[in-house]
Amino acid sequence: MVSTTRPPLDSPPEPGVNGRVGSSVVSDLRQLLEGSGTLVRQELALVKAEAREHADRYSKALAALAAGGAVALIGGVVLAIAASGALASLLVLADLDPVIAAWLGPAIIGTIVLIIGAVLVSAAKAKLSTPPTLRRTVQEAERTAAWAKEKV
Repeated sequence: MVSTTRPPLDSPPEPGVNGRVGSSVVSDLRQLLEGSGTLVRQELALVKAEAREHADRYSKALAALAAGGAVALIGGVVLAIAASGALASLLVLADLDPVIAAWLGPAIIGTIVLIIGAVLVSAAKAKLSTPPTLRRTVQEAERTAAWAKEKV
């Protein structure tokens, strides 16, 4: 730990531990360098821990998104088949040729489903594209910088 009390500037330097002037400065510098190394290691450990925390949260969210997407896909396919059949029947009732109604109903429903899917994928992609911020690491780095300015 670096000593925080210093003699006034107009007084002569005090001899160090071995009787030489300036050895306390060397000792202080050595302690400062050792403390800086420890501080850097702690900062790196904090970055790793926070990054791991974000990765865990994102991986769990992605797994839930994939599971929900698979179930929704199955349900969506079943509903699309039913809706396209119903629409084809309505088109036939509206005096449209049954051959045209057989492909037009599914084409209309398929287009609607594709538009909905594109909107959902775009929204999910936007949420995942925002990079996580390492708030604690940034705060700790700011505190460390302020501490270092005080010591220098």
